[in-house]
Amino acid sequence: MCGISFLLDRTGRLGPDAAARMRTATAHRGPDGCGSHQFGDGGTGTVYLGHNRLKIVDLSDEASQPMLSADGRYALVFNGEIYNWRELRTELETQGVQFRTQSDTEVLLWLLIRESEKVLPRLRGMFAFVFYDSVEKCVLAGRDSAGIKPLFFADTPRGLAIASEIPAVVASGVPAASFDARQVQSFLRGRFAKPNQTFRCEVFELAPGVLLHVGKGVTQPPRPDASSGKRASETAAPVDVSAIERALRAAVDAHLAADVPVGIWLSGGVDSTLLLALARETGHHPPCFSVGLSAAEGSFGTNDHAFAHRAARQFGAEHHVFEADADLLLSTDAALAALGQPIADSSVLLTWWLASQTRPHVKAVLSGAGADEFFGGYNRHQAFAGYLRHRRWLTALAPGLRGAAKLLPTGYDGPLRKSLRLARLLADRLQPTPGATFERFAGLDHRLTELLLDTDHSITNNLAPATASDAPNTAGGWLNWALHYDQTRFLRHDVLALTDQTAMRHGLEVRTPYLDQGLTAHLNQIPASELFRHGPKWVLRALLDQRGGQAFTQRRKEGFGLPLTRWLRMPKYGWLFDPIRRPDHPLFAHLDYARTQQFLTRFQTGHHDLGAEAWALITLFRWYDLQRFGGASGAPR
Repeated sequence: MCGISFLLDRTGRLGPDAAARMRTATAHRGPDGCGSHQFGDGGTGTVYLGHNRLKIVDLSDEASQPMLSADGRYALVFNGEIYNWRELRTELETQGVQFRTQSDTEVLLWLLIRESEKVLPRLRGMFAFVFYDSVEKCVLAGRDSAGIKPLFFADTPRGLAIASEIPAVVASGVPAASFDARQVQSFLRGRFAKPNQTFRCEVFELAPGVLLHVGKGVTQPPRPDASSGKRASETAAPVDVSAIERALRAAVDAHLAADVPVGIWLSGGVDSTLLLALARETGHHPPCFSVGLSAAEGSFGTNDHAFAHRAARQFGAEHHVFEADADLLLSTDAALAALGQPIADSSVLLTWWLASQTRPHVKAVLSGAGADEFFGGYNRHQAFAGYLRHRRWLTALAPGLRGAAKLLPTGYDGPLRKSLRLARLLADRLQPTPGATFERFAGLDHRLTELLLDTDHSITNNLAPATASDAPNTAGGWLNWALHYDQTRFLRHDVLALTDQTAMRHGLEVRTPYLDQGLTAHLNQIPASELFRHGPKWVLRALLDQRGGQAFTQRRKEGFGLPLTRWLRMPKYGWLFDPIRRPDHPLFAHLDYARTQQFLTRFQTGHHDLGAEAWALITLFRWYDLQRFGGASGAPR
């Protein structure tokens, strides 16, 4: 796990200082060492490669990067893990290749030398890389099809810059990198910038599972990996629980393989508890790490830490619990500073803090990320399935239901708060079509977009069918569509993006067994209706039940949640809203100041839980100021 950077200087004016700035910008991703290599004399066409290393596999210096071929022609910088590298190495050895390290980096280098653009479908893992052929002057950049490992680039007449993080691309001097105001609406609607775009002009995200090929002055459009297709049709294979168990067991075993200890982020829910159970069955003894929140938080809190403790005790694991309280909000700016662009999810704060507490113990952890998106585990998945069953009368009654929903109090501390909030969301976000309805389920409250001075109705984050003829014509088809939406939007651009950036800010590698290519390829052949047949994540629940995990399968899903609304309403944290109170803030060139203040008043005094939306505004304004687009954020002294 590392930070990588690549710079092609097309003018000869950027120079080695620009390359050094890029490498410095990702130093936190690889605290165990750094390296660089230059092709050219510093003039036009010079290429610079940089690398910051976190030692996980083959801890020797021989495995450091940039890694060059023996003849010096080819060079590779690589971030991530190739879990099937040993099998690939054996295959290459039968072809006469001699290796000098015990690293997956060297295996990838040889595969790229021999197979070039055909390499992606062969790789099982999480990865992003840049490969350079100094004779053909060819650049090949790619990342894994799940989008676990990030890669950003800017391609202008000044040069080509590619890096693990946006600030490194900006540091190169290749892009103009000014603020892209077009992303504000996308953010307020769907939590993040438009997919593959960023809040920085001329900086783009390389789409997952594609290759960027630049050779002899010509940039070819990124080409999809043949293995990154959509989910199968409704008539595909039924659920084979035994096959899923074998694939998941193999994934867990592969993800725990490393030359350093690997732990588990244990929430006490089904996903992470099953990972722990399988880890013990495959002979591993990973330490576990959890967040504990005070019981005084009432219904705004979570009992996850108690179940995590029970899971660790039941499966015999070393367990570390880190207690969090409202003072976690004091780390808001530090957490937001880890983001190359804003993500409207309070998990940014929690994941940043959990990573900081975990890192002194291990360099890598397993996470349950991806299980909800592939097995239908979110509340919105079940709500959408119910909506599809009763779509006709729900659509007809939508105006009346929306009116009634306004009367449901969701911002108070009581036993029915979560149920009332779900009912209000369902009624308030009903739309004429299933695609638009699910997008509303997955997004933020539509009242946020009402704060915009100008609304571009062509902007959308979704995969909604362009025409009626492209739309699914059955409930099962829409369920397939919904899972694909979450896998390619929410999972990639929210969950995985924030996890990578916040954890790597502390030099912690996060591995995701539920996104193993062997497992997801199998799951994508199963109709979503089968995965929904017996309730949320019924397959995973069945596997955990077989291992005596009924205490975890029968509890209600909670996740690593924060009592955000309760905390943000505390007067002592009012400073978090200071940038939003400034009428001269640059973002009010795009948002209406008066309507924004009215929204904040509704959040503080209203009966509805708008904590996620308030956090979105805090994130946007404070992140903007941290990027030095504007003034100081006004944090407490």
